[in-house]
Amino acid sequence: MKKAGIISGKTKDTSKNKNGRVRNYEKEGGEKQRQKDFDKVEGEYSVAKDGTEKKVLPDGTTVVKRPDEDTIEVQAPIGDPRYPFKGTKVEVRYP
Repeated sequence: MKKAGIISGKTKDTSKNKNGRVRNYEKEGGEKQRQKDFDKVEGEYSVAKDGTEKKVLPDGTTVVKRPDEDTIEVQAPIGDPRYPFKGTKVEVRYP
């Protein structure tokens, strides 16, 4: 996400939810910017029946864009040392 210029210099906050830690970022631009940022991510693309789009990067990281949310979610592969707490994920919100 940093390499693609999606989260650098954005507002960051870390919180916990029932599934683990979440690194929250906020970025202006709404749906148009969210789509632009998702398009920057290079990975194996797929779409679920409910319209959820995802890309799986070569290192196993999954980037998810759900149709009913204003976020891009990054799910680290299990055992990734960059995310030492199980269930850690990154969410970029586009209000």
